[in-house]
Amino acid sequence: MGTFNVRGFKSSEDILSYILPKIDLLCIQEHWLQDHNLDILQKASSEHHTVSKSSESLTNLNIISGGRGKGGVATYLRKKNIKEYTEVPCQSSRILATKIILSDNPRARLLLINCYLPCGTASSDQEEYQTCLAEITHLMDNHQENGLPIVIAGDFNVDLVHKNSKKTLEYMRSFMLSSHLSSMTEQHCTPGQFTFQTDDGKKRSSIDGFLVQSVDLSQYSDLSISEDIPLNTSDHYLVTMIWSPVMPLAHQVQVRSSLHTANKAKPTARIKIKWDEVSRSTIRECYTVPIELVAVDIFTKINVSELPPSEAEWALLLLSQKMLAQSKEFPYSKPNRKSRGKPEWNANVSSSYQEAKHVWMSWKKAGKPKGVRLHNGYLHHKKEFRRNLRQSRAQEHRKHLTNIEDASLSNSKLFHYLIKKQRSGNGSKPQTDTLEYKDRTYQGSLISDGWKQYFTDLAIPLAPSYDCEEPSKPSAELKTNTSSILETALITSKELDNAIFSLKRGKASGPDDISPEHLLYLGETARRLIVLIYNSFLAASYTPQSLKDGLVLPLHKGKGKNPRDPKNYRGITLTSTLCKLLELVLKPRIESSLLQCDIPDELQFGFQKGHSCLLTSCCLDLVLELNTLSRKPT
Repeated sequence: MGTFNVRGFKSSEDILSYILPKIDLLCIQEHWLQDHNLDILQKASSEHHTVSKSSESLTNLNIISGGRGKGGVATYLRKKNIKEYTEVPCQSSRILATKIILSDNPRARLLLINCYLPCGTASSDQEEYQTCLAEITHLMDNHQENGLPIVIAGDFNVDLVHKNSKKTLEYMRSFMLSSHLSSMTEQHCTPGQFTFQTDDGKKRSSIDGFLVQSVDLSQYSDLSISEDIPLNTSDHYLVTMIWSPVMPLAHQVQVRSSLHTANKAKPTARIKIKWDEVSRSTIRECYTVPIELVAVDIFTKINVSELPPSEAEWALLLLSQKMLAQSKEFPYSKPNRKSRGKPEWNANVSSSYQEAKHVWMSWKKAGKPKGVRLHNGYLHHKKEFRRNLRQSRAQEHRKHLTNIEDASLSNSKLFHYLIKKQRSGNGSKPQTDTLEYKDRTYQGSLISDGWKQYFTDLAIPLAPSYDCEEPSKPSAELKTNTSSILETALITSKELDNAIFSLKRGKASGPDDISPEHLLYLGETARRLIVLIYNSFLAASYTPQSLKDGLVLPLHKGKGKNPRDPKNYRGITLTSTLCKLLELVLKPRIESSLLQCDIPDELQFGFQKGHSCLLTSCCLDLVLELNTLSRKPT
């Protein structure tokens, strides 16, 4: 589906003819759409149904006062994909609501609200803006059917991505919070991307896009801004996204996975906030305080005394989205997947390599004769290239050792990083565009399907085959103890604070891009909200899907192993930091229950505090000595 402010319909007929064959649902907005243009709109595409409303529709104060009506909206619906559609009555000429049914599947339904909100700054324009938001709220309240997704598309005339001081931004934020809506443009766009730009390029903003219900966020993906469409005479860009109505709803909110099915759209780039480059006072002013206000607003919208898991999941999703969006005000970096080359390949080495290559090509064309001048010249340039490469490598090695020595005295973090880099040697991660698994070859963009199939099969448990007796199952007492601890005892604020401060800084984030620093810099109110959410999950024995998902990164085992075989890779899973936090809270409780049942065994040394490899070696040496003295086999 897409949304596009055509600015002037007559001048945009060519671009509509270009984009309509590519889009199933298209919402357009027009500055001065009149009644006599509606017939022309319907003739623009024979493959689409057209629902439209002009600026002269219903009552319009500007027409009554003798002025020219502003606005006008229209929605195109592809005929072959629509089973039934109905226009929903609305009192504003700026808003067009359509109820769409794609098939008999109860999930394949949608309430699409196409709107063109006022852009003026006068008091009358701001009043009209609030009136339009109230009308949209009324539409949503009257169509809150079970599982009916609602999408609000159009020109909102307020930038939700970049900082601005428009009064209408406050109205829009309040409307989104009260209606539990999320902005797809805010979710997927980064500062520097725009949906509107004046002809002279002086004014740019992201005012076009989609608002969707937060609980249905998983149904929408791949938001795209088309800045390079030919024949575009408008100062707005086409904004599109994919709606997948068969995706799970409400309580099954999905987070993106690193092993998603490949498609042509570019995945959203993961970012890393540079928290160390920001002062504590700036973090408090630009992150902690705004998130505290968000937490206060969420507290006013939920039932604190009896919070159901569905509302708790929504609150956690909204809070994490605001945390991530607010942290983007700070410097951040994106992964650079371009090859940087080896440091020893300097200009001198490159020049000698090109010379040797040129002489080799000449020698090759001559038939590669031996013992002639051309052959001797090739050998000379080859030796020259190798000598320059050895000298450059030695120089880089000395430079690296100097950096390690300097860092050992001043920067311990850099020192350990350089040491780790030195130990890793020159082995690089193998880059392969081909994967071979189960007699099938995955190439190019389909390689993601191969990874998905491999790790899916790896996660399926196999039938156990024990050489000895089957291990004893957990006792009923143990099950009772752990269940009662997890279900009855509520999490306290002190437990959560201890868990937050035990998080390690600088660790990689999970699928939700929330890092430990996002939680460490939260205020008191936001932490209390997380306590309430976690207690709601525990009371209902419920775990949201967003806390279960993880990013699986395949790392090659090296040592000359075939890079095309997925079995030669080690899967590293990055889980959600919010999930880690809950685990840190529950871990002490479960450990105390396990110790009461003598678990783990006192001879288990793996994953135990205070049990080092040296102690394990001493115990093994003692066992060997005792068995030798007793003449027992080991």
